[in-house]
Amino acid sequence: MSTIRYLNFFKSITQSKNLIHFKPNVLQIGQKRSFFTSNIIQNSDSNQPTEGEQKLIDLLKVRFSTAKCIEVVDISGGCGAMYTVYVESEEFKNLRTVKQHQLVNDCLKKEIKENMHGLRIQTAVPK
Repeated sequence: MSTIRYLNFFKSITQSKNLIHFKPNVLQIGQKRSFFTSNIIQNSDSNQPTEGEQKLIDLLKVRFSTAKCIEVVDISGGCGAMYTVYVESEEFKNLRTVKQHQLVNDCLKKEIKENMHGLRIQTAVPK
């Protein structure tokens, strides 16, 4: 995944009204790649996911029960119309990115149809 995709991913997360601080850090991995991470501090006192985020997390946990990491962030400003989803699972091994995203879309099909305006998906295979 390119550095630009990581920047766009984390930039989109900061557009949420729940987030007030974004500070990118560059991490070097070996000699070939670098990628960005972020220090994100939520505006609220609680780090608990919103009701909509938790619902999507629960659906993804059922479908990807062996997932190493599942993250969902409401990037619509709190109205629940747009989310960024990150799923890291062994189930994605040897699958093309398009197929990985189709699996996530199929899992969230009902929610997408009824409640969402948009969905940004990031998938990965654990190392």
